[in-house]
Amino acid sequence: MTEDRAERAAALLVAARTGDRLRDLPEDCRPRTVEEAYAVQDVVLARTGPAHAWKVGAKTPEAEPACAPMPAATVHPSPAALPGDAFGVRLIEAEIAYRFGRALPPRPQPYTTDEVLAAVDAVLPGIEVVDGRFQDRNAVDALSILADNITSGAYVTGAPVTDWRRVDPARQGVQLRVNGAIVVDTVGGNPAGGDLTRLLTWMANALSMRGHGLKPGDIVTTGSCTGMTPVGPGDTVEAEFPGLGTVSLRFTPPM
Repeated sequence: MTEDRAERAAALLVAARTGDRLRDLPEDCRPRTVEEAYAVQDVVLARTGPAHAWKVGAKTPEAEPACAPMPAATVHPSPAALPGDAFGVRLIEAEIAYRFGRALPPRPQPYTTDEVLAAVDAVLPGIEVVDGRFQDRNAVDALSILADNITSGAYVTGAPVTDWRRVDPARQGVQLRVNGAIVVDTVGGNPAGGDLTRLLTWMANALSMRGHGLKPGDIVTTGSCTGMTPVGPGDTVEAEFPGLGTVSLRFTPPM
C-alpha cells in the first residue's frame, strides 16, 4: 500500500472518531490485503497513540489471528464511567487480558512461547466496548474492519492477578450482567479455544515484525468469552470472572 493511500484511509478513520461515521472507505484507499490493513492501523496509531493495550483474537482454534492497537486514551480502569452517546454502537464483550512485565522488543528471530509467557506478569478481567468508525460494521468488508482497529471503541480493565498461571481460560467461568440482570453465564467461551498462549505468541511476533514490540505494562486482551451484547446509552455493565475478579462499566446517559 502506498503511503499516500494509507494516509488518506487513516485520516478518514481518525476524523470519524469525533465526526460522522463512514459508510465505507473510498475504493482508492481501501485496503486490499491484510498487510495493507495493518499499514492503515499503523498510521492511525501514529495519530491517536500511544498504544497502552492491544487486542488479538481468532475465529477458531486453528484460524489465523488478527490484532489491533488500543490507544491509551481508550483504556480505563474499573469501575469506569463513559459517555453513552460517545459510541455509535455499544456492543459489550467480557474478555481475559494479560499484562506484560518485561519488554519484548522487535528482533529478527521469532519469540518462543516460553519467552512470551516469561514476560507476562499478570492476568486481568476486562470489558471491551466494540464500536467503530463505520455506520454499519456488517456492511463493510473485513479488511476495512481490520484497518479500523477491529472496531475497538474502549476497554476497561479489572484488577491484575499476579498468580496468573493458575487461571485456565478453558475452565474459567464468566457472568455478564446488564443493569444487574444476567445476560450471559458461561464457561470458557472464547472462539479461539482454551489455549490463549497461541494468541500471545502470535501477537508478540506480529508486533515485532511491524516494528512495535511490547513494552512493560502493555496489556493484551484475547477476544470475547461472551459474544457481543448490545447495551443502551445509560446502562451499567458488570463482568464477573469467579476467582479472577469483577470489572464494571457505567454508561452515563446523554444530557
